[in-house]
Amino acid sequence: GLVLAGGLMFMFRLRQRYDSPPNDRFEGAVVAPPDALRPGIAGALAANGSVSLQHAMASLFALADRHVVTITEEPRKWGQRHFTLHRRLSDQALAPEETVVLDLAFHHKSRRESQPADQVSLTEARTRIASRLKAFKTAVNQELRALGMLDDERMRVRARYLGFATLFVILAFLLVIPAAFLTRQYDAWPFLVVGAVAAIGIVGFIFYGALTPLSNEGARRAERWRAYQQHLKEVAKERAQLTSDSPSRLLPFAVALGLAAAWSKFLKSHPVGVPPW
Repeated sequence: GLVLAGGLMFMFRLRQRYDSPPNDRFEGAVVAPPDALRPGIAGALAANGSVSLQHAMASLFALADRHVVTITEEPRKWGQRHFTLHRRLSDQALAPEETVVLDLAFHHKSRRESQPADQVSLTEARTRIASRLKAFKTAVNQELRALGMLDDERMRVRARYLGFATLFVILAFLLVIPAAFLTRQYDAWPFLVVGAVAAIGIVGFIFYGALTPLSNEGARRAERWRAYQQHLKEVAKERAQLTSDSPSRLLPFAVALGLAAAWSKFLKSHPVGVPPW
């Protein structure tokens, strides 16, 4: 009981350094992209600043929509679809995260040549991006910080929660060994200490997930992107209609907002909206 109480007091004390954003949730409907953010940046913002593979793929699809890359379907093999990603010559200015995702997709880390390949299978490109996603995360976080969407102090508090939560979980696993030796004298009671330490770690992870690294402006804009995410979800379920934007242009946003599967089914039933790339 003392271990659990002391650990919880420690976790709540960390929370005192956190300045919560205003609790003014956006309640209206958003039927068009709420601002000019690129898909990868918008997806990370809507995901509470967490950057994942879907945001990198959304950036890649946005480049395809701008004709920087193209995706061609190859003949089927063993009943499976195969696609090839081609890089085209373009003088368009690219954002930092777009430059990174292109380099990850076309430049193999073991390739000795200075010039990247001009084509790669889409599956291989996805694997390369996933294996070196940290570079993409860094580029997105730098862009969010430059836009004033991240709060450094909130990020530090979340990092502390993540670090201490991980430490307590590891400590709980290590305490299993001495607890097992003590069972001969104290039966299963020593495992209560193990459970208390593990519970503190779980509480730490809960705090980490509940807090946001976003600034007040970032939190405000994230609410609108989540409202737009809900609109795209309703469109995929055919409960709402698109406005002036075409499905081709909105597909990267749907992927970035975690709706790839739903929009894949939607485009199968609406082939007119399949992007030309």
